[in-house]
Amino acid sequence: TNSIDVLLVPGYLIDSGFTVEQATTLFGYLAGMAQPLLLLATIPTVSLATSLVPAIAEAYTLKRTDIIEAKAATAMKLCCLITVPAAVGMAVLAEPISVLLYGTAKAGTAIMHSAPSLWFLGLHQVTTGMLQGMGHSNLPMVHMLVGIIAKLFAVCQLTNAAWNIAGAAWATNINFGLTALLNILVLHYYQISFRWYNIVKIIFAAALMGVAAWWSQQLLVPVVGVIIATICAMIFAALVYAVLLYFMGVVTKQELEQLPVMKKI
Repeated sequence: TNSIDVLLVPGYLIDSGFTVEQATTLFGYLAGMAQPLLLLATIPTVSLATSLVPAIAEAYTLKRTDIIEAKAATAMKLCCLITVPAAVGMAVLAEPISVLLYGTAKAGTAIMHSAPSLWFLGLHQVTTGMLQGMGHSNLPMVHMLVGIIAKLFAVCQLTNAAWNIAGAAWATNINFGLTALLNILVLHYYQISFRWYNIVKIIFAAALMGVAAWWSQQLLVPVVGVIIATICAMIFAALVYAVLLYFMGVVTKQELEQLPVMKKI
């Protein structure tokens, strides 16, 4: 999937009117700065997906659909608890994060438009773990192949002078979003449903968190500068998010203990 970007995106940028140097620089913002943040932020969901496979496989062998559904719902909620606020934070603080990590604001566009992929990739990883545990390990591969075809088409259509590197980022969003959706539809076919009302609450809390992050960062920049303001905004946003989750009753202690780090705490 990543090789599509390497093989096609720079060429389409050059065809759109950018010089070789400009196209290489723009591609570097996407592949060298934005996409590593996605992989870093989805490390917990990889761990979660890996732990799901044996747990669901055992329940599937025992034909305990109730256990499978309970574990799947909890895993989906934990995935969204991590990836939704991370995606919102990347979107609203894209340029400050770029300055903080890379010393330039120019990667902000690539980071902002890549942010949805963080949530979609997390969903894809967790639902793939569910399907593998249920003995359907071939389906995620088929879905990824469909996503690759969609991404090829999207790269060709969106990587142009108007969208430039943002178009390439949205091609990746389409890829992971489609594969996650196909996984979810298959799970629904096998009567594995999720508690969507909790996920809606998480999205609402993350949206308010994003407002708090943007507002606090803008307020602090004239006082302490971009870097300190961004760090303080992240801390404040995390506190706002945690408080909102608590008062909305989204997560329980038992669910948090299923995350490796939280279990130790």
